[in-house]
Amino acid sequence: MVYDISTSPRYDYENTPLRDYIDKEKEDNQKFVEKLGSHHELEVDYHLFDFNDDGIEDYLLCIAGIGYSGTAGHCVEVFVGKEERSAEEIFHATLRFHNENMPSGHERFTVLNEKTGGFYAIVLPGSNRILRYDLETGGYEFQEME
Repeated sequence: MVYDISTSPRYDYENTPLRDYIDKEKEDNQKFVEKLGSHHELEVDYHLFDFNDDGIEDYLLCIAGIGYSGTAGHCVEVFVGKEERSAEEIFHATLRFHNENMPSGHERFTVLNEKTGGFYAIVLPGSNRILRYDLETGGYEFQEME
């Protein structure tokens, strides 16, 4: 399986386990909005995929804004959903993920059929870099070029 999970971004995070986290990030960002204007509001979207194949939705979260974006890209995080309707962050990086020229507004975020520790491997947007789950760290880690 090779699957691009970035084809259908969602914006309705209010009914997800990410709500409190995103609301806190928006609240923290409000000082930039008050100082620099409304064009500095956070842009938040997410994509659903079951990264650990446990039947519970997981989330690829993308946050763009003055404190979350730079020349290296935007804030991208992976959260694993838990049974008690919560989520645990297992990856956080700044990546070039937004692309206005793509139909979804994002680069391809490819998931491979290969698993490590029960989690699917990920090919990062715009590169050949592969993320694999690391049982010792409890999160996705960069791998050598392949």
